[in-house]
Amino acid sequence: SFSPRRHREFLERRLSRLAPGLRYAVELRHADWFREPHRSTLTQRLGELGVALAWSYLTYRDMPADLTADFVYLRFIGDHTTLPASTHGTTRIDRTEAVRRWAAPAREADRNGHDVFVYFNNH
Repeated sequence: SFSPRRHREFLERRLSRLAPGLRYAVELRHADWFREPHRSTLTQRLGELGVALAWSYLTYRDMPADLTADFVYLRFIGDHTTLPASTHGTTRIDRTEAVRRWAAPAREADRNGHDVFVYFNNH
């Protein structure tokens, strides 16, 4: 698993090599990235570089809506555990409440001049 304890330096090396003039987002899922002191260090560094910390809807973890760039990358990730790939393509679970939960911070970011990109995967 991509944890801060094992991969912080790896991530920093990659971030330091990003080409200028492009927009980048980093999607992290390991819970330790979102606990102190890692969260503050991560959001500060991404903010310095203008790299977005991806906002992700995951069925197994609450993710923060931290703004670190001039845009938002929001990704809704489907439930790969209980929904087999053969059932993808049909509505199986109503995610209205999950969409509503992320709509408020996305609208707020938009009102404050951030571009907001929203992606759905396996829903």
